[in-house]
Amino acid sequence: MAAYACQTRTVQSGSADRSETSCRSLGNYWQSQAVCGSEEDRCGRFDPCNELDLLIGGDAGGSPDVAPAPAGVPSSGWWDRLAAVAEGAWGVAGDALNLRGDEALLDAQEELAAFRASTFAPLIDHQPSSGYGMFDLRFDPASGQLLITLKVAYEFVDGDPAVSSPGIPAAELRWTPEEQEAWKARYRTEVSAQWSGQHGLRSTRPGWDSMVVHCGVRVVEDPADPHFTLRVGRYPSDVAMAPSAVDVGDREATLDNNDLRPEPKLDWDNPVTEIPFKRGSAALDGVGRVAVRSVAEDLAAAPASRVELRGRSSTVHRHGIDAARGVEENLELARARSAAVRAAVVSEGIAAARVSERNAGELDAGPGDSWCRVDARIGERPAQSPALHETGHMFGLRDEYPSRESPAGSPVATDYGSMIRSTTGVEVRYDSNEGVMSEGSVIQPWHYSSFLEALRKISGVQEWAI
Repeated sequence: MAAYACQTRTVQSGSADRSETSCRSLGNYWQSQAVCGSEEDRCGRFDPCNELDLLIGGDAGGSPDVAPAPAGVPSSGWWDRLAAVAEGAWGVAGDALNLRGDEALLDAQEELAAFRASTFAPLIDHQPSSGYGMFDLRFDPASGQLLITLKVAYEFVDGDPAVSSPGIPAAELRWTPEEQEAWKARYRTEVSAQWSGQHGLRSTRPGWDSMVVHCGVRVVEDPADPHFTLRVGRYPSDVAMAPSAVDVGDREATLDNNDLRPEPKLDWDNPVTEIPFKRGSAALDGVGRVAVRSVAEDLAAAPASRVELRGRSSTVHRHGIDAARGVEENLELARARSAAVRAAVVSEGIAAARVSERNAGELDAGPGDSWCRVDARIGERPAQSPALHETGHMFGLRDEYPSRESPAGSPVATDYGSMIRSTTGVEVRYDSNEGVMSEGSVIQPWHYSSFLEALRKISGVQEWAI
């Protein structure tokens, strides 16, 4: 049905008046003229004004229900308002009959608008198909926000020197209430900062290109109904790293306060410079100073590098003391040795922030004088905070670093690999690299695979990609 806007005016012609109607096509924006006389109706066969009335609700045969333009010359604003009405009516009819030229795109945009206006029930205690992890999920399509919530309970315990450096005094293994609260706050902050907003989840449905979902991660304390219980031990900051792990069956994580410090795991296989000491001494001699100078020169040559110092001692104890006290004294000696090396390195112009200490004491040592030393390992590859790696397990991810049981180049665990392939198409293999589930700190795109899988479930839409 064509759409027209008409205006009628009275014209004197001899002894009789006649009405003249000017009509404009609103569909194609061209004008036609029709003259309707009082004696002879030459519009009888086709009345464009009546046709317009059908679209905009005017009286049949009369003027449309809008304010008339001034007599004589049509008003452009009047025509434009009528044009908008007619175009809207044509859009509705065209949509219903699938007659619009860009029908597929317009339909997709209408579907997207309806999707954005939808609400979705949250996913509670969602378990990824990898067989690991659990979290809650809320999705707001209007804002494009996906909120991942990890509920945890904290259990703070004394550290165990048997899994770190022997000889740590008992007082250094106990938490204070203030330390516990500070660790919880730091864990919440760092998990959210590292895991949020790393990658967008975009819709691949045709016409939905503008639909991009942004992931936010938060940790909340919920001792009554946690997804995981975190058992957090305490150790001094200058001793060897204690092991950390997540038991997905019991939904428990074994962590410690030092798991939020960066560990240079990718540099652990780098060469070590041994800085010797005399038995029972923490004073650098000439040989030791030469070794320290070599370390400082290497650091100066690589401004982005850092050095980790590991103070050591033999297993020989001072005469007349019991074994427990002897182990403690040797850790004290190892600490004093690494402190002496640190001071010497800094005196060579190296910033103190580039020097860290992980003292071992008698750990893995023997009785020989060769254990009376400090090991200096230089590296510059990205470090990893172990707690953030372990949190990845709570989000459904598994280890990607190689081991004796999982050699480099072999596919990752079956269920985990299947989840990654179904969401990203990527084939992940065990490798020492900068990824957070390997030995670095980078959140790779496939590390959002459990989030994308959950988005598909909560939204009912499968066309999403990272």
